[in-house]
Amino acid sequence: MTVVITQEAAAWAESHRAAGRKVVSVNGCFDILHAGHVATLERARGLGDRLIVLLNSDVSIRRLKGPARPYLEQDQRAAVLGALRAVDRVLVFDGDTPLPELAVIRPDIHVKGGSFVAERVEAERALLAGWGGRVELLPLVPGVSTTGIARRIQHRVDGKGGEAGGGSGLVSPAREAAARSRAGAGSRYPALDRSRVVTLPFGERTNLVSVTDFAAPPASGAPPRFLDILPATRHRTNAAANLVEVVHGIRAARARGKSITWACGPHLVKYGLSRHLVALMQAGLVTHVATNGAGAIHDAEIALFGATSEEMSGRIHTGAFGMARETGHFLNDAARQARDRGAGYGETLGYLLADAPHAGDSLLAQAFIAGIPMTIHVAIGTDIVHMHPSFDGAATGAASQRDFEILAAGIDNLSGGGVHLNVASSVVLPEVFLKSLTMANNLRRAAGRAPVQDFLAVTVDHESEYRPLMNVVRRPTGDLGKGIELLGRIEILVPLIAALLLAPGEAQLPGTTGRKDFPSSE
Repeated sequence: MTVVITQEAAAWAESHRAAGRKVVSVNGCFDILHAGHVATLERARGLGDRLIVLLNSDVSIRRLKGPARPYLEQDQRAAVLGALRAVDRVLVFDGDTPLPELAVIRPDIHVKGGSFVAERVEAERALLAGWGGRVELLPLVPGVSTTGIARRIQHRVDGKGGEAGGGSGLVSPAREAAARSRAGAGSRYPALDRSRVVTLPFGERTNLVSVTDFAAPPASGAPPRFLDILPATRHRTNAAANLVEVVHGIRAARARGKSITWACGPHLVKYGLSRHLVALMQAGLVTHVATNGAGAIHDAEIALFGATSEEMSGRIHTGAFGMARETGHFLNDAARQARDRGAGYGETLGYLLADAPHAGDSLLAQAFIAGIPMTIHVAIGTDIVHMHPSFDGAATGAASQRDFEILAAGIDNLSGGGVHLNVASSVVLPEVFLKSLTMANNLRRAAGRAPVQDFLAVTVDHESEYRPLMNVVRRPTGDLGKGIELLGRIEILVPLIAALLLAPGEAQLPGTTGRKDFPSSE
């Protein structure tokens, strides 16, 4: 019998070791078996005398890759694998990793084929070293993947293929998008074919940011006396007074049930500040988080791998920069799922990351768990995943459009004492805020309501930039609200704001009553 349970596999492996044979294991989903899988299995078998495949179950794959996978049920996948000459046994497992099964089977060599997570490889390497085993890494066969096969099948099902011109009969995603945009006529201009781009395993790159470097959120009650040492002058440029006004405004907004929207550029994650924002979410001091495509990428990599911010040196010239296979697949597949479900991009990413290895450090995962909208505002062509063969501009656009509409609903609730913060975003998020506010006001006018007013708009960044200053602080507020520019390093200002917000008691300057509350306009 080829398909076995764990104890049977352990006895089988032990019998072959006792006979002096070398036992090799390999794990994976093997969803839609292809030539790359076969090559990996044959090479793995060539490393020893017997090969056992540890196969992710249907439950495991759904947890790792989303509800749309696997394409084939585990019994079918196991039957096909078991029929291969290179495979001696198949063991189906339900976990995210095969560590428990490896500990029982104790193979001499465990093979990782192509796509792997660095942390998991290290865990497996440490485990096998305990009995003198080793982990062997095999490269992918370029140009073939389950996702690519599924995409080509879908193209044919949708009638987007064709046999003209020979070859595979399939148009590239880039040419297909151009053809759709011109009602089937095709573009007159040449375009690069993304379907031929070669991606690389995440584990092969160097990252500049790790969860081990993340800042810890402040303990309740800290810092105890910081406000007592701030100057209380009423000069209009007193940054201390502005800081306290922001803190007071956020607390007041929470008490009134008004929106507290945090629009954060990717550096909030890259500077290791995610845990501060998570702590504020849990304290009810965040009602909405917005970021751009890069912010979503960094946060997703933190959730999945515990590391992000790729070292770029030398990788642009080789074409390797931004080609982490797992990142592209995950973000682009999430966009398709969001489009197909009519859900938000951030909402779908949060759902998929909720059980990720580092979900506790993920803004997307923690926002989803807390029921807080987190929206992703993508500018196509600006993010690394847009280079990947798996990228679908239509799906990403639809998912991001839905997020724009979700954000606008939160912006509408700023009226009457809400607070909007733009943290370290110089272009995309200030523009998105201005347009979402305009759209909310357009609908308010059509309904005979007053525009969004009596709110605080704040930009937090290390220097004054044109768009944050004009499109967050000045233009949106006018005579209807107030704008504040807090200038300083965000790796200092964000922890300070979090500490003041989480400290007990009202945040206000000595001898003052803090910011004058806005009258209710609703």
